[in-house]
Amino acid sequence: MFIRHGIKNTLRSRKRTAVFFLLMTLLVTMLGASLGLTYGVTTFLNECREKYTTVGVLEYTGDGYPDLSRLDEQAAQSAASPDTETLLQEDAVLRWEPEQAAFGYLPEAQDSINVADVRDHAVLVVRCRGYREEQGAYASYVAEEIFARRYLGNALIYIDPVGREMVEGHYYLISGSFYDGITSSLFFRAEDYNTAAYLATGDTQETAIMDVTDADGGYTLPETSAFYDIAKTYDALTRSVTVRASKHPEEYLAFQQANIGIAEGRFYTAQEAASGARVCLIPETLAEQLGKNVGDTLQLNLAVAPNSSVQDSYWAPSGFASEDVYTIVGIFSRHADWNRTVFIPPVAGLDMTQNHASYTLGQLRLDNDTAQGFAAQAKSLLPENVRLTIYDQGYSAASAPLKNMQRMVMIVSAVCVLVGIVMLVLYGYLLVYRQRRIGKIMLQVGASKKNVYTYFLSGAAAVALPACIVGCFVSNALSGKLTALINRSVASTAEQDLRYSNSNISMRLELSQGAQRTGFTVFLLIALAVLALAMLSCLLFTALSVRKRRKKTRAHRSAQGAKSRALRGGAGKYALLSMRRGGFRSLLPIAAALCAAVLFCRLTATTEDYRDRLQEIRTQSEVRGYLSDFQGQRVDGVSVSAVTARDIIRMEHIEEVTITKSYYYAPAYVTHADGTTTDLGLSAVPTGQYALETYTGQFQHNAKLIATNGLRDAPAFLYASSIETAFLEGYDESFFDKPESGGESYPCMVSTSILEECGIELGDTLTVRYMAGFLGSEGIYGNFQDLQLLVVGSYVKEEGKDNIFVPMWPILSAEELYGEPGDWETYRRLQFLTLDSVVFRLDSCASLPEVRQSFSAQGFSEANHAASIRTFVVLEDASYIATEKSVSQRLWYMERLFPVIFVLTELLAFVLALIQIQMRRKEQRIMRSVGASAATTFLSLFLEQALLCLLGIGIGVGVCLLSVWTAEGLLLTAGFALCWLLGAAFAGMRGSCGRLLRQRKESES
Repeated sequence: MFIRHGIKNTLRSRKRTAVFFLLMTLLVTMLGASLGLTYGVTTFLNECREKYTTVGVLEYTGDGYPDLSRLDEQAAQSAASPDTETLLQEDAVLRWEPEQAAFGYLPEAQDSINVADVRDHAVLVVRCRGYREEQGAYASYVAEEIFARRYLGNALIYIDPVGREMVEGHYYLISGSFYDGITSSLFFRAEDYNTAAYLATGDTQETAIMDVTDADGGYTLPETSAFYDIAKTYDALTRSVTVRASKHPEEYLAFQQANIGIAEGRFYTAQEAASGARVCLIPETLAEQLGKNVGDTLQLNLAVAPNSSVQDSYWAPSGFASEDVYTIVGIFSRHADWNRTVFIPPVAGLDMTQNHASYTLGQLRLDNDTAQGFAAQAKSLLPENVRLTIYDQGYSAASAPLKNMQRMVMIVSAVCVLVGIVMLVLYGYLLVYRQRRIGKIMLQVGASKKNVYTYFLSGAAAVALPACIVGCFVSNALSGKLTALINRSVASTAEQDLRYSNSNISMRLELSQGAQRTGFTVFLLIALAVLALAMLSCLLFTALSVRKRRKKTRAHRSAQGAKSRALRGGAGKYALLSMRRGGFRSLLPIAAALCAAVLFCRLTATTEDYRDRLQEIRTQSEVRGYLSDFQGQRVDGVSVSAVTARDIIRMEHIEEVTITKSYYYAPAYVTHADGTTTDLGLSAVPTGQYALETYTGQFQHNAKLIATNGLRDAPAFLYASSIETAFLEGYDESFFDKPESGGESYPCMVSTSILEECGIELGDTLTVRYMAGFLGSEGIYGNFQDLQLLVVGSYVKEEGKDNIFVPMWPILSAEELYGEPGDWETYRRLQFLTLDSVVFRLDSCASLPEVRQSFSAQGFSEANHAASIRTFVVLEDASYIATEKSVSQRLWYMERLFPVIFVLTELLAFVLALIQIQMRRKEQRIMRSVGASAATTFLSLFLEQALLCLLGIGIGVGVCLLSVWTAEGLLLTAGFALCWLLGAAFAGMRGSCGRLLRQRKESES
């Protein structure tokens, strides 16, 4: 019975029931949409975190980077640097794996692997037929092949013994390599065997050439000799592979970037690696050559040597450091760079980091979300010339809009939750507590408290239950549309022009789908939660309604104790008295206005701050670019035409173009300022063809003479944090691009190491011999030329070789480089003049789109994507893009979300003022019944609300003026006050009408 009466009582008040039904439906819809979106975006973002793998590769960018055929000892020192160790302790680093490689020998390969490293090496027995002047070498016949990768028989070959003499008719045991001569005959050069593994033994035997002629005119080979060991080592090289050790091969850069992938089988697991399981991954090419499949076994022997390349790590007498049988668990796809590579777990007790087989120091597994910040922080921690490259598979581009969307949706959800709590409190208050008189009457006529609870809760459920059901279905229907809208928004913000960007070097995983539509179960749970909270609110207010109150004794004042005063002043006086006596009711308008003023000023100030930050980022950030190789790694040695460099210089928005041209050199002598000369012992250039080739080969291991028009962006200093320099009085770095007239020498900068070793002081003249090319306008006039250099500056060399820097203007004049295109002869000269590096800077990050379009229109290639011009451009804008994207996306959401908050806040002002006066209907009726006019009743309440609101506005504006404020925020605050006054006026006019007086009379009768 009480359930039926409670429901009927609720349905009788149609307007109130309709309002509560709509509010509850709106609440469930708002909470369902916001929380559902939060759930969907968060789920998708977590899926991205699991799908993407971010790694960082530490590389030492030495003089030969990234040439893996050279060994740079500085790479080993950088790997053990304390700065590197400090970097690895950062929270963003989840794992660190140093580069581990070893020489691998496959006994069952049966010479089936084509190894370029030993293709031209041989150990032979030859008979000398005398010296041939026209060939500059000794004519010899091959008597026996101890080791050779080509069939020789009794072939005639010409031998260069490299400074040694050969006697006609004698037999020689010789080790070396074939090379191209000036005729089609075979040419062979004797070479000392000097690999790291051999030198580590301390053996001093002759390893280039040995006379083995016996007394009978034949030859007798020694029973033991290093030549046999060299032959055995070469033979092992023909069956060798490079073995790389990793506990997580799926994270290894080649696999992570999808250069290679599993074709058959699987990766070995981290558990297998930790337990020392003998498992391996081999390339398809090797599997076919060996006839192996997944599950087969493979005999694999390993050799390592400290500070050695992989190929030089094995020496036959020293044997192998490890010999084991490995099970093939996976076969990976073909790739030219990886067809001779086998992946295994690290071998316990075998240090495979000592090889330093490349310029790669190691690889880090990074936290996806903090990788970019870690990269920015690493710049100040890394040793000189050590570079960290992030490969995130496109995670930052995919996640950045999702994170911003998640942040904004969570803010909206929090606001909806707070609004929901207020609405549920009002629901219980207005539906139950405002009708507490009914509950008291029920108790007085004999109903139990249980009956009162049943009455009120059934009435509340009659509204809340259908509203929650409808809201559940409405929010479920909106979910699909809102999710699609979010996915379009994310896609539009993620579609950013990344042409030529270094952030585009990393491969990008394609996401099959965006944020998923939240399931109906989630909305059902939200609706049930709202229903439960609504009933809880009603339950609490019912408990407050039926509780017994203790009577309070009032202290009666004597009539003589206080004087009564007439209510002079009318409506204004009543408004002031009501403000004083209102308590919490009077504090609400003040608090609301104060909060609104602070909210408006704070949000508008935040928006303006982000606009200013975005503008500052776009105008003050600096982006550097360079010409590179296909993979976007090499900065030096790219061999680009001077015409191409001039075309880049002439492009709009390109400035500070630094170019270099390098030559190998050797110091010859020093002419001091006092006229004395110091000979540095440089040998003369030989005249014989093959002696000249040997001299040239040795020369190519020297430091470089680098011509440039700027020092800061020269490849040697490109990744250095600073350059410590000193100059002769009257000189500075500007001499690189300011031509000097007259004189027989060019100014130069040398390392402080050269100053000490050669006894040079600033102002001395250093004569050097440089190789291949020219340093003047006459053209190419010889392989070797001497050049006089005036030492006007010095730099402190952190590591690497003692390069000398000279100006570019003797090679390329300012008119040729920066002026209008000249005649055909000038163009032809520039076309055939190749530069080693081109580094440039943009005038502003705001011009990035135009620069990208210019490179694209001219046909320049991107890293990993060839175009019509096979010159690859890389823009180092990854850091700028990440920062700019983060700020611009937040600003994008602010400019769309904050106006909604502003509108809702203004509407809230109207509603709160309306409720404030609506709740005082009884007071209005009493005022009218005692003779107050409609105008007095209206003005009394309206003036009260106006004064309270304006007081709150004044306090709020004062707080904002002392902290942060904007003109837009102040205008919105004025709008809030206007809406509050409009709400108060609307409610006051309704309450002051004659209908209230009629209702009063009806109730009295």
